[in-house]
Amino acid sequence: MEEFKQGDFFKVPFSFSDQSGEKSRLVVVVSKSRSSKGDYIVCKCTATLENDTYSYPLLDSKLTLALPKKCEVRMNVIATIHESTIIKLKQPCSIKEEYLGEFISKVVSFIK
Repeated sequence: MEEFKQGDFFKVPFSFSDQSGEKSRLVVVVSKSRSSKGDYIVCKCTATLENDTYSYPLLDSKLTLALPKKCEVRMNVIATIHESTIIKLKQPCSIKEEYLGEFISKVVSFIK
């Protein structure tokens, strides 16, 4: 399987909170690389814009490819995802290199 890097986007299935089903959700890689067991640390993205301290707006100017909907990263929703659950996007997208440091700093500051 292709290895994703920090700032790359892909989709993964997330269960509904009541466990009645699941939906594929956009996530962004925050770990530097895949673990030896095939895991990535990711943050969930959402089109429900909250614009709060947990938000990182995904502006088209900060991405290598515009996303279909305006969305933001929810830094309070962090997960470990195994590579076997990854659903690749039709067209690869990532946070541009010049904005990656800003994004990771925001994630780290939220965790501290």
